[in-house]
Amino acid sequence: MFRKPYADVWLEILWAEGKANLTSVSNYMEGLSNAIIVVIRNEGDKLNSKSARGVVMYNLTCAGVVWAWIALPVALLFLTLVFLVRIMFMSHANVKRGGAEEGRKPWKSSAMPLL
Repeated sequence: MFRKPYADVWLEILWAEGKANLTSVSNYMEGLSNAIIVVIRNEGDKLNSKSARGVVMYNLTCAGVVWAWIALPVALLFLTLVFLVRIMFMSHANVKRGGAEEGRKPWKSSAMPLL
């Protein structure tokens, strides 16, 4: 007798006999994630961890932030904003000086900023 692999059973649930919709996909993902969580909780990582027995006194969620990884994106954002404001003021001053008549048009009429 031919047995289907477990993946096929999950795919049958996902496709819902050709009647899949957003609700059925959401239910599928919830069921799949619950199944994975159950396996992880029951089996664990036997190679890298040992079981610990005891009584939980309280739940605490710990999250550490490495600020060095946030510094570069924040610095780039700040420098981009400084550059944008400087270009805006230079373009505005150029138009007030009559730069448009001298052949230097503001950036809004140029394709160069897009490039």
